[in-house]
Amino acid sequence: MSTVGNRTFTNKKDVTDTHAAIEYAISKGYDEIDVYGVTGGRLDHFFSAMCLLEKYQNVKIRIINKQNVIELLKPGKHKIDQGSYKYFSLFALDNSYIDIEHAHYPLDNYYLKREDPLCVSNQTIDEYSYIRNNRAIILVRSNDL
Repeated sequence: MSTVGNRTFTNKKDVTDTHAAIEYAISKGYDEIDVYGVTGGRLDHFFSAMCLLEKYQNVKIRIINKQNVIELLKPGKHKIDQGSYKYFSLFALDNSYIDIEHAHYPLDNYYLKREDPLCVSNQTIDEYSYIRNNRAIILVRSNDL
C-alpha cells in the first residue's frame, strides 16, 4: 500500500505512485514539481515517468537523480544554465525545428526527429546555452559518474 496526501492506494491501482503523487501535487495548486527516485531500478517505471512529462506539459516537472535532471521544454527560447552539470542533451517528442546557440555543437534550424540521437552530450560555452524549439522537446542535463 502507498499513501499520497490523505488517499491510500492498494498495490492494485490504475496509476503508478509517481502518477498519483503528481496528480495530488497538481490538485493542490503546484505548477512546478521535482520528482526523485524514479530513474533507478525498473525501466518500465522510468518510461512511465517520461510519459508523465509529456502528459502534464502545462506543469514544470523535473525528474532528478544524482547525476541527471530531465525536463520538458515547451516551444520557445530557453536559457540553459550549465549549473553543476557537464552535458545537456535534447530529444524530440514530435519532430521539431531547433536552434542551439553558445554551445560546443551549435545548430541552426535543425529538424530534430523523434528517432534522432544527434543532440546527445552537448556542452555549454561558459555558463549558458540557448535553445529555441517550435515543438515540445526533452532536455537532459547530466554528469558522468
